Amino acid sequence: GTQAYSPAAIRDEPYIKPGRNCCDRSQVEAADNSPVQVTHRKKGEESGELRGDLSIRGLWNRQTDTIIDVCITNSDAKSYLNKTVAKHLLAQEKEKKDKYLPLCREQRKNFTPFVAKVDGILGREAKMMCKQLAKQLALKWACHVSITQQYVNQTVQVAILRSVHRCIRGARASPRRTDHIFLPFEDGAGLGLYN
Repeated sequence: GTQAYSPAAIRDEPYIKPGRNCCDRSQVEAADNSPVQVTHRKKGEESGELRGDLSIRGLWNRQTDTIIDVCITNSDAKSYLNKTVAKHLLAQEKEKKDKYLPLCREQRKNFTPFVAKVDGILGREAKMMCKQLAKQLALKWACHVSITQQYVNQTVQVAILRSVHRCIRGARASPRRTDHIFLPFEDGAGLGLYN
């Protein structure tokens, strides 16, 4: 993302703040003190706690923010065996759109659900987003779109596989450094233990 767009165009974990129609009924009054029809949202949505995972300005339209929410799913789980992979990914995309799209539209922002399987298979919207990133990179690097498309797809799939591996196996532990170890002795007799 940062290679195709300037760093100022990309934000991490942007808030999705609801508009006026999400307020509590007690906070909204009409000019003539008549009752006002207010749409109520679930807990957490009214306080602006809803967040996307990434925001890119100019992804689909110029000067328009696109909120991206990422979902890495395991469609091989027992509860999903009755669905095909494509149907499972589409259901996850629909769930994300139902949650975020109305709030994003209130703010005149775009929304893209980035849904992928743990083995790197991308959902329909994620594929479209990768194609858009590849087009932007092709313009910036002055090369053919097929080259940048391959680069984006491979980079995304490797990133997904690395993140899944870290979730399963854990992060690599940094080697112990001897300069931060508290030595429980003063005469230095046990220094050979820390080499």
